[in-house]
Amino acid sequence: MNGDLAGAVSADDLSIRNNTEIHRFEAVVPNGDVVGYLVYDPVPRQDAGGKGMFVVVRTVVDPEVEGSGVAALLTRTALDHAREQHLTVIPECSYARAFIDQHPEYQDLLP
Repeated sequence: MNGDLAGAVSADDLSIRNNTEIHRFEAVVPNGDVVGYLVYDPVPRQDAGGKGMFVVVRTVVDPEVEGSGVAALLTRTALDHAREQHLTVIPECSYARAFIDQHPEYQDLLP
């Protein structure tokens, strides 16, 4: 992450990409710098009828953009991805756990 960010970052300035090679969603500003990321661990189905799991390991945001909604956008994007893939979410990350607690529309993703 870049420690030389000028000014505040808003959610409108960000794009979120799923970097599947290293299992993380990344918040990227227009110049290409990553200003936050959410690390996940995909756990495949154990049987034909079971659901795979999506373990949210941690969320990291550049201190210069804390409080600007980066973590919320990363978490919402990751949870929406888990829903689209029919995965059960295991929020090991305290931020993701609190986010789900505060957003009942994501409760159905929990085991």
